[in-house]
Amino acid sequence: MASSILTKPIALNLLLQAKRLLFFEKLSKSDIGRWENESFIFSTTMTYGLNQSQGGPCGVFAAVQAYIIETLLFQKLNILKKETPSSLVNKTIHPLQSIVASDEDKNKELSQRILSIALAKILFQVRRGTTNDKPNSPIIVVTLRKNEDGDFENNLVINTNFNHNENNSNNKSNLDNASGEASVIDKVAACIFENISSYQNKGGILLFLYSVIAPRGVQTIKDDMDDP
Repeated sequence: MASSILTKPIALNLLLQAKRLLFFEKLSKSDIGRWENESFIFSTTMTYGLNQSQGGPCGVFAAVQAYIIETLLFQKLNILKKETPSSLVNKTIHPLQSIVASDEDKNKELSQRILSIALAKILFQVRRGTTNDKPNSPIIVVTLRKNEDGDFENNLVINTNFNHNENNSNNKSNLDNASGEASVIDKVAACIFENISSYQNKGGILLFLYSVIAPRGVQTIKDDMDDP
C-alpha cells in the first residue's frame, strides 16, 4: 500500500450511526443476519457473477455487479501478467471471451482484481457526490485491522488520503481529468485488493457499506433518500 495512505481506527460514533442507518429499530435479528453474513463471493457456476446466499442486500449486489460488468466490457486490462490493480489501467482491451482464464487460480485472482476495481469506482463516485459539490471529501475504505503477522482482526479501521494532494487548492481540477481520476481509483483498488479476503468473508458487504457511508455522512445520505 502506498505510504501516503493513512490508516486509523474507525470512530465508534460513526460506526453506531451507520448501523442505525442500515438497520432500523424493528428489523429482526434474522434480517440483520442476512446482511452481517453476506460477502462478495463469486458464483461457482457463472464466471464473474456474484453469489447472493440470502435475501437482503439485493440493491448492493445489483450495483456492484453492474460495475463488474462495466469493468469487464470497457476496462483496459492486461490479464496475462500478474500486476497490481493500479497497473490494470491503460492496457490493451481484450475481447470479453478472452478475459476468462483457463487456470482456476488465475481466474480467482483476476476476479478479485476486477471486484476491487468495481468497488473502487463506486467509492470514487460516492466521493464526488451526486452534485459534485464537495470535490475534496475523502475516499474512505473500511477494512479489518491487520496484526503484526498480517492476519485480520475484528477491529475496523479506515484507510484514506488516496489523493496525496487532497488539500491542494487545485485538487478539483486534478481529479476532473481522466488521468487524475484513474490514479485515485488505482490507489483505492489496490487498497481493496490488499484487503480482499475481508470483503469476501462474513461481513464484507457491511465493510463496503461503511466505506460508502463514511465520506458522505449519515445526515447527507438521509437527505438523499426518497423516504428518510
